Amino acid sequence: MTPPEGCAYLPPMMTSAPRILPRFLLVSALLAASSFAPPLAAQQEEERVEIRPGRVSGRPTPRFESLRNPDTNLRVGPGESYKILWVYHRRGMPVEVYDEYDVWRRVRAPDGETGWLHHTQLSLARTAFLLKETELRAAPDSVSPATARLEAGVTATLVECRADLCLLEAAGLQGWAPKAALWGLRPEEVF
Repeated sequence: MTPPEGCAYLPPMMTSAPRILPRFLLVSALLAASSFAPPLAAQQEEERVEIRPGRVSGRPTPRFESLRNPDTNLRVGPGESYKILWVYHRRGMPVEVYDEYDVWRRVRAPDGETGWLHHTQLSLARTAFLLKETELRAAPDSVSPATARLEAGVTATLVECRADLCLLEAAGLQGWAPKAALWGLRPEEVF
């Protein structure tokens, strides 16, 4: 993919920022956007979910956490004897924790897949998965100049969230994005 003039292309897994900071930055997804055509937009439009304490941790469920390690096994059931459904190679990917059993957490991934993860494979770091290509803005309004353009499928760190916008950080760049373009937080969340 050739970036538009005045833009730089940041390939997947690049860990440092480009030498010249362009006005726009095109960040490529680690997975093809079509492989994560999430049924998530519909999920965000659902009525409010009842938040309750987890059966083991006492932390609210459902809640969002992220994958701690670059290789994480999603299992059919809560134990190492259960079959591995998927191996996620995506450190920082957000998951929704919606049940607990002993040291295991039942999660939902951005693609809608559900299964069990050992609690040590999860981090409290808040991240978001971009549902569609999104421009990051310099300030929390729609008229501010764009600072970056992120492709669908990119995982970014959530820095701050307001009613309709969140401040994201990806590849060392920050900017504001609409909540509607993100998966990994509840529509009413503000922090």
